[in-house]
Amino acid sequence: HPPPPPPRFFFNPQHGTPHAQESRGLGDVYKRHVILPIIGYYSFNGEFQILEGLNKIDRGLISPWGSGGFNLINLSTIVGYICIGLAFLGSPQIFVRFMSIKNEQEINKGRWVAVLFTFITDSCAVLIGMMARYFFTENGVEVESILGNNGQNSLIMMVENLLPLLFIGFYMAVVLAAIMSTVDSLLVLASSAFARDIYQNIYNPKVEINKLTFISKVTTFIMHSLALLVSITFANLTP
Repeated sequence: HPPPPPPRFFFNPQHGTPHAQESRGLGDVYKRHVILPIIGYYSFNGEFQILEGLNKIDRGLISPWGSGGFNLINLSTIVGYICIGLAFLGSPQIFVRFMSIKNEQEINKGRWVAVLFTFITDSCAVLIGMMARYFFTENGVEVESILGNNGQNSLIMMVENLLPLLFIGFYMAVVLAAIMSTVDSLLVLASSAFARDIYQNIYNPKVEINKLTFISKVTTFIMHSLALLVSITFANLTP
């Protein structure tokens, strides 16, 4: 008798591509978030006093409660940011890894790797924003006129002012690679979910693999086009 087919909920080769793409993207995130604060620190030749500088700009920048001290709004903001991490557990990339894990012991080792990776990258991302405030803003200056809305230009300004021109190109390529790897892995996961979980399992269980591949490609193209249309519309409608 032939061996029984593997359960459908286990990891399968179709997920290999987005898995590799997302792993590459995570590596890019790690490199760009960790390296830039180190360069920023050594560029000031030991005259780096970020906490004192931020305190002069705005005392709330070094307070765990933010500007205004402890109040209901600041507390709700902190709780909201913490809740974002809980929703991340349901993202497709994490869910695929849960399904493909070998045994329960791997979960114990993987959680510490994930916690350490997240702590380092998130801490460095926050440090980049703190450095941007310290380097490019002063007390009484409108922050959005320099760093953009919600400080969205902090990373770009740090790269432009701290790195040589040649390395700026490499660094921006790393940023774009991380964005592209995340987007295309999500598109592949979404299209394969529609093609296999909806079309094949519900409407046509005996569909040929060539037709299933074609449906997946068409679905990817449609979702990509809709996402591009939404992003262009949003960019034109917002200031």
